[in-house]
Amino acid sequence: MATKSAISETPPERLGDGDAAAIWRDVVSRGLLARSVTEEMLETYCVLVINWRDAAARIEEDGLVVKSEKRGAIVHPAVEAERRYAKELRDWAPLVNRAAALSRRPGTMVTATKAAIAAVPELAEPRFRAAVEAAETTAWAIDEAQRRGPDEFERAIVQIMPGYLKWCSALRITPASLPADAGKAKGKTVGKLHSLQEQAQRTRPQLAG
Repeated sequence: MATKSAISETPPERLGDGDAAAIWRDVVSRGLLARSVTEEMLETYCVLVINWRDAAARIEEDGLVVKSEKRGAIVHPAVEAERRYAKELRDWAPLVNRAAALSRRPGTMVTATKAAIAAVPELAEPRFRAAVEAAETTAWAIDEAQRRGPDEFERAIVQIMPGYLKWCSALRITPASLPADAGKAKGKTVGKLHSLQEQAQRTRPQLAG
């Protein structure tokens, strides 16, 4: 989701009311500016876009090869300028087109994973943060695949589930908890799940004594 920038959509007067000002208004209105961008930086970006467009227009009008009085036919000088400006614009992209954060809707995998992680207090320690984020992210990816339909879910089972299980193993958690009387109702299958849960519980990270 785009966020409102602290920079006003009204460009500074020194940009005039031409293309540079239009670029300013367009960039700010998209709401994708990084917080570190200042008005001076944005002004520099707008001028850079104009320079790149001018170089491209010169090439379009004159062609890639032009005649030089001293050297004869040469590559249009604007070609190098266009290349340089394009590279600078790519470097600016993360600042003026910051990727919006994905909205994570809760799902069964995420809910179960968060519950399992919450049951192990030591996983709140900073040293486990990256692994916890990885487990929750892969759980979310599986939930999203399930929402998109059977084909996507089947693909997620093959491509994402192994990674999810790897992170669960690294954190020594089980994805969910079973009711206390589930073994009686479901027989040997659930009994095996209880056994796996007990094994995982024994190997969970130990609190420092």
